[in-house]
Amino acid sequence: FLLPAGPLREPAFRERDATLMTGANTTATPVDEYFLGRRAFTLSSQLGVPYQLNSPGNTQSLEAIAGAYLPNEITAVAAIGNPQRFFDDLLKQGITGKCIGLADHASYTPEFFTSINAKCILITEKDAVKCTSIQDERIWVAPMNLKIPNTLADWLQSILQRPDPNRYTL
Repeated sequence: FLLPAGPLREPAFRERDATLMTGANTTATPVDEYFLGRRAFTLSSQLGVPYQLNSPGNTQSLEAIAGAYLPNEITAVAAIGNPQRFFDDLLKQGITGKCIGLADHASYTPEFFTSINAKCILITEKDAVKCTSIQDERIWVAPMNLKIPNTLADWLQSILQRPDPNRYTL
């Protein structure tokens, strides 16, 4: 079965042209069986340049944020499916501090952020959508970017250049 489970998930036997995966996978055997004879591409993630929630034109590099607020004035908050991935990506960029992982789709209140004792709060773009009415200049949004591998770009380009892109072999 697939995780996360749910009615919108596709079973392994469903016909598909390719599967895109985000993040590293540590259990190769189930993945090998799932993708046997299929195209699969892994997209790597990287954090983009953070911007201030209430003033998106105000940006700072992660290095500048680290320099201004480390060692212990940063808190990262995430209410996504895998908050640890966000926290790990911050750590790869040298951002350490308190991490608050919440349930996926959790809602935010101004009181929640007021209760955080930090000079800088980093959140995901998914969380930022739920925080547009919160006025707190400490909140910075760290966008997540996915890098498309050249093999995927080449494959897509080859399909788009065909006279009938709907007709091709897997």
